[in-house]
Amino acid sequence: MIQFRIDLDLKIDAEDICNQFVIDLSTVLRMCLKQMVIQKGIPFSVHLSNQIYYSFENDINEMI
Repeated sequence: MIQFRIDLDLKIDAEDICNQFVIDLSTVLRMCLKQMVIQKGIPFSVHLSNQIYYSFENDINEMI
């Protein structure tokens, strides 16, 4: 079992979407975890904004 805290508004919004698919939030989270294992990665695109990326890149270059 995994337990974590999330903002109540986020939970309500996510459950509303799940209800439209006639699926519960726990099942969606289980699906996400299964896909992580199958794909050996995060099952959706993850992006940093350019500003954050360039700031991080500059910090690394300053350390070198």
